[in-house]
Amino acid sequence: MSAADPALDACSTCGEALKLLRRRAHLSQRELSIATGYSESHISRIENNERSLDRHSLLALFVPALHLQDEPVTVARWLALCTVSPPPQANDSLATVAPSSTTPEAHQPASALPVQLTSFVGRVEEVTKLCELLQRSDVRLLTLSGAGGCGKTRLALRVAEMVAQRYAHGVHWVELAALENPDLLPRMLLERWALSRGASDDPLVALSNFIGSRRMLLVLDNCEHLVEAVARLAMTLLRTCSGLQIMATSREALAVPGEFNYPVQPMSLPPTLREASPRAAEIMQYEAIQLFVTRSQTAFPDFVLTDYNAGAVAAICQRLDGIPLGIELAAAWMSTLAPQQLAEHLQADFTLLVDQRRGALPRHQTLRAAIEWSYRLLSESERALLCRLAIFRGAWSLAIAEAIAGEAGIHSTHQLLRMLNRLIGKSLITVDHGGEGETWYRLLEPLREVLLTALSEEEEARVQERRLHYYAQIAEAAETGLSGDQQQGWLNRLEREHDNLRAALGWGCDHGGAPAQLAAQLAAHIWRFWLVRGHFAEGRRWLEQMLACAAPAEAVRIRLLYGAGVLARLQLDLDAAAQFAKEQMDLAT
Repeated sequence: MSAADPALDACSTCGEALKLLRRRAHLSQRELSIATGYSESHISRIENNERSLDRHSLLALFVPALHLQDEPVTVARWLALCTVSPPPQANDSLATVAPSSTTPEAHQPASALPVQLTSFVGRVEEVTKLCELLQRSDVRLLTLSGAGGCGKTRLALRVAEMVAQRYAHGVHWVELAALENPDLLPRMLLERWALSRGASDDPLVALSNFIGSRRMLLVLDNCEHLVEAVARLAMTLLRTCSGLQIMATSREALAVPGEFNYPVQPMSLPPTLREASPRAAEIMQYEAIQLFVTRSQTAFPDFVLTDYNAGAVAAICQRLDGIPLGIELAAAWMSTLAPQQLAEHLQADFTLLVDQRRGALPRHQTLRAAIEWSYRLLSESERALLCRLAIFRGAWSLAIAEAIAGEAGIHSTHQLLRMLNRLIGKSLITVDHGGEGETWYRLLEPLREVLLTALSEEEEARVQERRLHYYAQIAEAAETGLSGDQQQGWLNRLEREHDNLRAALGWGCDHGGAPAQLAAQLAAHIWRFWLVRGHFAEGRRWLEQMLACAAPAEAVRIRLLYGAGVLARLQLDLDAAAQFAKEQMDLAT
């Protein structure tokens, strides 16, 4: 099957999943025992959650025996469930952990996790990894960091549900979004467990005495506006409470000793196709598409992903950069709009993405609100730089960030690096280390568009002009490289920065005068990039546009005409090619 059995999603333990899959395969415990080499009683204990099943045995023995070789989604889901340990037995080490001697045994904290009203979609690898991290004795503080709306809370909740049975004294969820005063954080936890301060005036001491050596997991959700207070709390409790683990969600790491920071990325997306439309079966393997389809069917039960609408659905998810919050808000419109209509609206702006459901957090009611929440937590200098970086489309380098940083009052590379490091730490800039010896950066598209609105027209024009000048210089250097032994490196670089090249060319042409002249020079220098990479139609379109809007100098015009003629011939448009050649000859004579 292409997706996990819905019944499997209802399973909360490895044993429950084994029983379900064994019965689905029409095998008795005895028959499965013969197929795997496990004793019948051992299989019974696994199904009753009295024994665990290791990953190697699951993959090597149980998957073939249950005929699951062609069901990777089902296997992945089962593997994730198998990270959950069986409940502690009388002779297990966890059961022998003594409660705090300073707290009455009668006051035992009970697990309390929020009940979710929608299904959990995707994230199999992340859930598995996070469950494995919480099994390690050296992981006392695990922080899930990521941009607003990327699904940190839901992922943390899923992990908490999966590992709950490991903690003899429960998993405890504390929502911090509504807490504005950081000084009240320890008191909030005391009230959470209906505790008094006792003989101590320090609520942290009272908390430490209460938790003591209890084996528990404390989940602190939405910490970004209380980072320093949460960091102090975590350090104090982890030093004094030997059985405590803390999992936090935040838009930035807590930056305390021993913290394991797990960056939560947006959901996986199908690649962007500029020519052909994708097929439904091809894109359904991506998590962003799975989430959109699932939530669309909640809003409109008759919704079906088809080859006809697959391109529009992919475009919606790509426009939203795989951000779960945006995808869920978009899917709610499937009862009113067709995917093609929604994709067109989202190309213009994100104003349709409003959560009209009751009970949503104010900062999650629109995608803009989620972004503005992060923006308000920044310093003025961080805001100034981030807004100017928003003019860049797709990936950009440190070099081009330096080219525009002066507009944000940043005049040294070290100052810029420190600022970028802070913004990356706050999950506002994503990093790609896959470049050839160079790190590349990008802003998620919804964030980029909201930030652009914070710039005045004059500020944006100055940054745009700096970008155009930067790419004009790059194009001049690239011209020689495109014909030499460094061609491949230049081709890769220009391909990576193609979105920004397009934006620089378009802005220059639109503004006429000196910017248009500079854009024309840029196009004249890099037309061989369009030629070698097969962008015949786009390259010719840019060259023709520069000829029409720039009134370039004669030498530049000749080069534009030559490039346009070469590309026209490759398109078999011989009449146009002849016309370009004639005009070129007229200018040259």
